[in-house]
Amino acid sequence: MRKEGSTKSGKDPEKTARPGRPRRADLDDRFLEAALDLLAERGYDGVSLEEVARRAASTRPSIYRRWKGRDALLLDAVRLVFRRMDETAAAAPPAESVRERIRRLLEGAIRDLRDPRRRRIMANVIAAIHRHPELDELQRLVHARRGVLLRRILEQGVKRGELPADLDIEAALDLLMGPVFYRCLVLDLPLDPDEAGRITEQALAARRTEDEETREKTR
Repeated sequence: MRKEGSTKSGKDPEKTARPGRPRRADLDDRFLEAALDLLAERGYDGVSLEEVARRAASTRPSIYRRWKGRDALLLDAVRLVFRRMDETAAAAPPAESVRERIRRLLEGAIRDLRDPRRRRIMANVIAAIHRHPELDELQRLVHARRGVLLRRILEQGVKRGELPADLDIEAALDLLMGPVFYRCLVLDLPLDPDEAGRITEQALAARRTEDEETREKTR
């Protein structure tokens, strides 16, 4: 009987490679893409190394030579998703004003999340963090990524005087990102990229109103 996770010939394709041959990057990519497909289709708990190996046309031993186990593989797969989102943001045309940079960043995020596969991946990652508090590395990754590019733009806006010096950046992040992620990931509803401008103006206007009220109370 064929061993679980082996190829039809019973041989590990990497073990039959020529001596000294470097690890195959294309196989790494196939494992990561298979893991992301399963994460989107079945959720975190539905990902198995057996199925990842089958979809990547490889074996479980090949996976274990790269990652300690399923959690480590999925952590790298989620990192890959974030890198791709960064690439989308970096590809946006340059803008002079901070408001326009924010609008274009949100527009890119909306376009990313219009992709059903990516939207399901992110929704299932968030669900896994809530369901499995022991996934602390995944939780730290997601928390560290919270608005990382947007935060940088807001901080630059404050330094350049385009945004108030006492701007509450954490609250501004919630106002800017909240509508996008709530609608796309919680409600699973489409959001038009053109909405990025309205969200930007309303969020920054709300911050101005709150800041003015705070200054009035402290007088």
